[in-house]
Amino acid sequence: MTCVICSRTDGTALACDNCRRRIDGQLSGILAFRHPAEDELEPGRGGSGRAGERGFGVRLDALDFVAGNTVLDVLELWCRDVRETYGLSPWGPASLVASRGQADPALALLTDVIAFLRSWLPRLATDFLAIDDLAGEVRQCYLQAQRAANAAPSHGYRVACPAPEDGGDCGRMLVINGQDLDDEVTCRSCGTTWSVDRLLVIVAGEVTGAIWMDGEAAAHRAGVDVRTLRRWAATGRVRRDHGRYDLKEIQAMAAGA
Repeated sequence: MTCVICSRTDGTALACDNCRRRIDGQLSGILAFRHPAEDELEPGRGGSGRAGERGFGVRLDALDFVAGNTVLDVLELWCRDVRETYGLSPWGPASLVASRGQADPALALLTDVIAFLRSWLPRLATDFLAIDDLAGEVRQCYLQAQRAANAAPSHGYRVACPAPEDGGDCGRMLVINGQDLDDEVTCRSCGTTWSVDRLLVIVAGEVTGAIWMDGEAAAHRAGVDVRTLRRWAATGRVRRDHGRYDLKEIQAMAAGA
């Protein structure tokens, strides 16, 4: 059967295993971004956002996410749809028990909603006719949560394709845009398709492999200030090539600093 999300032929389910795992990872990621988003509520934290944020003193996208005004609303509607589709007890007061008496009801409810969707995902991938719409909205929720946590770099990064060829690796530079580790990239030279997370694991394990990223993204990944990174480059302690830096070098420097 052709996957209704990526159009690949894979088994008998509406959504293939790769797409199901991608949805599951994004649901898990939404929850992981919740606490970092809380840090963005401190006045003066974060960068540019929607119009009017500077005057308010906090990032409004983070405030919406933490308060449950955006992502939670969307995922809660999907819970209602799934319950109705499969004849489960309707979404209502009984579904809110876990959030009662909690110090953070919105987080408790988000946790329950995501746990419900993840537990039903294998069934949804098999025969839920709206699985493609669910996948699209989960991805948008993931990106909103990522932005709320200030976790998305402004640019992509490059790695050398590690696919084996006669005499060595392919070596073609692969450009990866964004930060979603569930994305895929195909090498135009050798035709090999890699998931981003697998590609980074392979390259990170190579002695000579480099992960070239823009300064902001590299600093964020390595946990250092971007001004520190620029000083290291200016003094020759890390390499800089056309405005990009080798993440592995920066991580080694940060570990030894």
